[in-house]
Amino acid sequence: MTARPAGADMRVRMAAAAHSLDEQISSLTRLRDSLHHAAVCDDEPLIECPVQTRRRKRIRTGRQPTGRNSTST
Repeated sequence: MTARPAGADMRVRMAAAAHSLDEQISSLTRLRDSLHHAAVCDDEPLIECPVQTRRRKRIRTGRQPTGRNSTST
């Protein structure tokens, strides 16, 4: 006979796993959006693109995008 975790313990672990997945999805979504924008951006060099500059600043400060244009390409 094996010991099984209590229902409450299992729910806590599942919630933690779901939270971890949410963070990964958010990170991958931001990466995808940046790549989509970089593929069509006309700024030369790309490093000077104001959209990419804002995204890099948010990454450095750990802030989440806000507002209507947070995922703009």
